[in-house]
Amino acid sequence: MTIHFSTHYDGEIFVNSHTDLMGITYVGPTGLLKQLELRAGLHTEVKSDVEREAEYLNAMTPCISGTMFENAFNVDKIGVAGKLLGWRDNLIMAGWDGACDDQKAKKLTILATIEESFHSSGIADAWVKVRDAYKSADMLSDRVDEFVVDCPWSEIPFIVQDTLDSISKNGVKVTKKVLENEEQAKLDTSKVKVVDFPDINDAYEWFAQIESMPEDSVVINRDNVLLNHILYTWDKPLVHSSLTQTNPQLLQFFKLGMSIFSRPLNIQNLISYLQLPMSPIPGALRYKLSKMLLQHGGFGNKTKREDGEVRDEWEQTIHEFEFVNKEGKATPQARAKKMAFLSPIRNDYADGISKDELMGYLDSLNKWAIGHYADVDLAEEKKAQLHELQTFISSFKTSLQSLSGEIVQYSDIEKLVLQIYRPMNYALNQTENGAFCVVNDIRQVATPAKTILWLDCQDEDGENDSYDFLTKYEKEYLCGHGVKLPGFANHLSTARKEHLRILSQADTVILVHSAYNGTTRLGEHSMIAEVRHTAGKLPTCDRNSLFPMVKTTEKTADVDRFAPVAALELGAIDYKGRKESNSSLDTLIQLPFNYVVQYVAKLNEPNEEQLKNTHITLGLVAHNFFEHIIDDGKSDLQLMRQLTEDEFDQRLENSIDATGLILRLLENTSSLGEFRIHLKDSMLSLIDIMEHLNLTPVGCEVSIPDEYSQKKLELKTIGDFGARIDFLLNDASGRYVIFDFKWSYSQYYGKKLEENTAIQLELYREAVKQMYTGKDVAAVGYYMMPRKQLITSDYDEISGSKLIKHVDPANIIVPLIQQIKNSYAFRMDEIRRGHIEEAETVDIKDIDNCYHAKEEELGLCPLSVTEKTTGRGKSKQLISVTKESEHVFNPSKKLSFEDEKKEPCEIATSHAILKGRLK
Repeated sequence: MTIHFSTHYDGEIFVNSHTDLMGITYVGPTGLLKQLELRAGLHTEVKSDVEREAEYLNAMTPCISGTMFENAFNVDKIGVAGKLLGWRDNLIMAGWDGACDDQKAKKLTILATIEESFHSSGIADAWVKVRDAYKSADMLSDRVDEFVVDCPWSEIPFIVQDTLDSISKNGVKVTKKVLENEEQAKLDTSKVKVVDFPDINDAYEWFAQIESMPEDSVVINRDNVLLNHILYTWDKPLVHSSLTQTNPQLLQFFKLGMSIFSRPLNIQNLISYLQLPMSPIPGALRYKLSKMLLQHGGFGNKTKREDGEVRDEWEQTIHEFEFVNKEGKATPQARAKKMAFLSPIRNDYADGISKDELMGYLDSLNKWAIGHYADVDLAEEKKAQLHELQTFISSFKTSLQSLSGEIVQYSDIEKLVLQIYRPMNYALNQTENGAFCVVNDIRQVATPAKTILWLDCQDEDGENDSYDFLTKYEKEYLCGHGVKLPGFANHLSTARKEHLRILSQADTVILVHSAYNGTTRLGEHSMIAEVRHTAGKLPTCDRNSLFPMVKTTEKTADVDRFAPVAALELGAIDYKGRKESNSSLDTLIQLPFNYVVQYVAKLNEPNEEQLKNTHITLGLVAHNFFEHIIDDGKSDLQLMRQLTEDEFDQRLENSIDATGLILRLLENTSSLGEFRIHLKDSMLSLIDIMEHLNLTPVGCEVSIPDEYSQKKLELKTIGDFGARIDFLLNDASGRYVIFDFKWSYSQYYGKKLEENTAIQLELYREAVKQMYTGKDVAAVGYYMMPRKQLITSDYDEISGSKLIKHVDPANIIVPLIQQIKNSYAFRMDEIRRGHIEEAETVDIKDIDNCYHAKEEELGLCPLSVTEKTTGRGKSKQLISVTKESEHVFNPSKKLSFEDEKKEPCEIATSHAILKGRLK
């Protein structure tokens, strides 16, 4: 048997068709190590880098005080341990025995001290055992005829050289195929062709269209993942590819799983933890919990349940869920097993986290990972991720020992997690039948190729000197003690020689250079510079003349564009109506197309499962806080004031837990601090207003009709109607008063009252009057929470105070409630006739019989429009009228429909369900 060895033969290699592979094998350092271990009967348990770094951390912790590494170690323990471990392994491969008795060699002395208590094996340690075994005995002469070293001898680590020398001395032939002093091969530039592309994706598109290549052709390319994306679109066989430095979702379980111990809890991490594709928590439960968090923004309100216990929505969801074992039976043991992954989310860690609790959680997670790893149906990439997850867990458990005490703070846990976690590499695709031979490095061409296509001849991978951390004195010390340190300059020179040697053996060399990868400019490869220097200029050629190419044809087809229309004619619609609300009626009046899509066709807008933004969350938390103060105050204003003064902080925390966990994110710290001040003052100001007006609270979030009764509320013309009033009160005369809470500084709501267009308040007024027969509504208004001000048309202002702002409403001929009813009847008639007004971006000034044209005649609610005028005073003229709508996106060009040459590139629509179709 003949073994060919090169430092680049781990992975895919190219062997030409003339090579007889009978009794021949090609191996790299990893393959050679396995071959030698197998024949010597050796086995070394090589741990992962992350596990070894954790063990090295524990070994170095007692030795680091007073050394040059102490300050860096205090900042990044795992990082420093990893760096020193890398130095140590490189020195072992160069022949260092782990000892140093010279105090002048400071770094070596520190490494030697750590070495005394470090016993975790890596690749370098495995090579030491192999080297020692083959020095003492002949174990190959009857099995291996020859070792052929296909790379320069100086490129091989010394400990591997030493092993091969021992094998040679024991009778096995070792042939050095590449001589160190061999004259540099000259590249015949007449057989070199250079092809330029503006972008690497263009180069890959060109490669995918190659129909065939000559026999014994090899392709050199590094990013086969991107190449496979292009090959797949052209229905071509895929080549081997590996993902490097990736962060797959399953690997994120380590970071997200540990984040549930953080306080304050990060709701974004929690939702991600629940939405991972693989998890020990049952999928149905994870779906319910994450949906609940997204809907409420927190854990929900505490409520007394049917069994008499008080639980919030999170606790109730878990309480109702049926945890089953492998046999499908619900058992307490099955519940306890899964609760190990849920309990830490709500546990109190104000004083820190017990190491025992952390260990218990990690043990449970590790058992789950081991169980799934044994699943024979699990994809290989998933198994690779689970294995990596197990190494992270093992490393964390080992590193945890470096933290003093039995209680640890989350800041220390987070630091360890971030130091241990790292992206992973794993195989993504295997070479498919019929694919061209693609290797990642030219030095993986094991036998001469006739044609070499270097597909990504740009942006060389940078290399660093593995021994640049050593001082001159330390290098001299090591050399004096038999350590063979390779020269970095010699390595770079040798690599260039190797490139030229392999290229010179080919009949044709094609170097493909791309200028950009997306928006990133790519640098020039040294081989391109070499060819230019040798030939005087680059020998460029026609790219499509190099190989037979797939013949492609282009077809064009007309694409229908959406065009703005005044109305859609759909034919008669048998629509029976629905239970209306103030928001649905406002949509019907202003945006009837949206109403038809959402309520008639029941095509609801996509449920974008994401947390509400900070501004909306502030309003929700404020509403929740007010509701609980008012309900617990039991109509007693003094008690409400006392609860606000004495229990403000705890009640705010409860409201944040229920509906505003996003406010606890670090980026919202300043917003939350300002919110605290305004919220307390706002509650006290509301109590001041109630005292001044002699009002008594009835309740918050009052449903009309009561949601628990079978009673219906019928409004004349409109029919079935329902409302949910923020705050309902009684005045001294027993009349009702309605406040709607708004967390806003906007002048919008005051303007609505001034223009007498506050549809929401008017509908609430009418609903209360009809629901509570014989009771009048004395007043309605908007309470602007952050401004601590009630805006109303029904109460006078308080002298010397801004608590109440009185607004004089505009005089209108038709009462507002009648306008709403008239508008409802008009729009419903349109819908049932199938005439659906759209008119967005359309000038409706001169359209007869449309809603806007009929406003005054029929006494309709005013349509929200934008009017464009020209001139001033008496010469002022109305040019156009367009509806105001909630655009999904802003047009990228100014819309102009009069000039056919200026067609809009995007037609705006107010309904999000059409987003992405209009372009």
